[in-house]
Amino acid sequence: MNALTTDQNVSNVNVSHGENILRVSHPDLPKDPRTLLRTETQYDTENKCGGQYYYFDISRYVLDQLSTSIESLSDGFRLHLQINIDGLPLFKSTQHQFWPILGRFVNTEHKKPFIIGIFSGTSKPNNLDEFLGEFLNEYREFNMNGLNIGEKVVYIDIHSVICDAPARAFVKCVKSFSGYHGCDKCTQEGEWKGKMTFPETNVPL
Repeated sequence: MNALTTDQNVSNVNVSHGENILRVSHPDLPKDPRTLLRTETQYDTENKCGGQYYYFDISRYVLDQLSTSIESLSDGFRLHLQINIDGLPLFKSTQHQFWPILGRFVNTEHKKPFIIGIFSGTSKPNNLDEFLGEFLNEYREFNMNGLNIGEKVVYIDIHSVICDAPARAFVKCVKSFSGYHGCDKCTQEGEWKGKMTFPETNVPL
């Protein structure tokens, strides 16, 4: 069943239903599918960026997911990595939030998003260099020197970075879209009309 869940993308809910049926004849089966899958539940987080941070890394995903299809990739193949960064509130009653760094390869058959790193705190990360540091160091290594998978070497290029407006301002270290000079595409100051507006359409980029 373990192989079935990982290879055939069977959901945890369906695995749980199957376990309930099989437990009549096999009472030793665990009730929680995460026990069956040996899902890791404890992580050694770091105190950084004003909260807790854990870095999963890119290579873990590449080695786990692409090792089975490496034969279809040529030696020296360049993986196109799409990045997403956003803040996720966890509870309405607290300010606790997650800021994950998500990745997805857009030019392979494995297009499922994966977690590269995740920050947890009561506000967004207070140090962008610390938040992105491990990811950028690993990316530069694989972009220049590649990653060995079996007898082949694959390289990684950043394809795009996808963020909503607040996260984009955070990642680019620019003013928020709601402030004066908040447009990151042109030089206009903006006009306050109950909210920040940028009415000009013919201004320098």
